[in-house]
Amino acid sequence: MNAKFLVLNFAILIIAACTAEPGVPLTVSDVRLFAPLTKSRAAVGYLTLHNQSNAPLTIESISSTNFGNIQMHETVIRDGVARMQALPVVIIEPGSSLEFAAGGKHLMLMQPTADTAVGANITLEIHYDSGGLLIVSATMQTRVPAE
Repeated sequence: MNAKFLVLNFAILIIAACTAEPGVPLTVSDVRLFAPLTKSRAAVGYLTLHNQSNAPLTIESISSTNFGNIQMHETVIRDGVARMQALPVVIIEPGSSLEFAAGGKHLMLMQPTADTAVGANITLEIHYDSGGLLIVSATMQTRVPAE
């Protein structure tokens, strides 16, 4: 009887190990942060988020001790005019990536509260799925205005 109990528990552990998702559900790559242009107070951020899980991930907010406010935005064209539209959340489908890049989704880093000069190390906290947290760092770079 004891042997059957051990075999059953071992089988349950193997099944649980096979169904568990390895690693973290959210990863990030290509983080680039650019200092504000002259006469601008907002820095801009680009990155690519990767959903490594089997379920959709909701990015709820992004914060930093270096900035009082970070918003996710998307550039949209209306009547031939480019406008920024705030995104309260973004959803990344299972096994997919979501790119924040110039001319599309991007981060607006506003209300600097600490050193945010070119060369400063900036830490971003990416809050997802009601409690998930991914912390990444990047160096603030010089932004060149579009011609």
